[in-house]
Amino acid sequence: HGVVQLWSLDDIDLNPFGVIEFGPAWLDHEVVEGAYGSDPQFNEVNGFNILSSEPELELSYLSSWQVQIALRAASGANIVQESLLRVFLWPLTQWNLTDICVIACIPHIHSIGG
Repeated sequence: HGVVQLWSLDDIDLNPFGVIEFGPAWLDHEVVEGAYGSDPQFNEVNGFNILSSEPELELSYLSSWQVQIALRAASGANIVQESLLRVFLWPLTQWNLTDICVIACIPHIHSIGG
């Protein structure tokens, strides 16, 4: 039966439920254990939040899109400088990221009290 079932679909406008190909897929590598203990991890509550974005719109191939996100680490499992983060924005599935892609990490200034 495979680990996942892959479906190649037809034209989304003309035949949205048409299947061109279908088949099972298996893993070709051993599955490794995820982060645990003090490894960098997202907090289970609000670990990854989109703070602001342009209004919902359909992006063209040449469009640019700016988005601000907030990350929150799990207690004792800080997300530190040079941590590798892989973020999959779904259903946004097609990207043309050039060397112009700018990422900045700005620490949150937390005030305690009134």
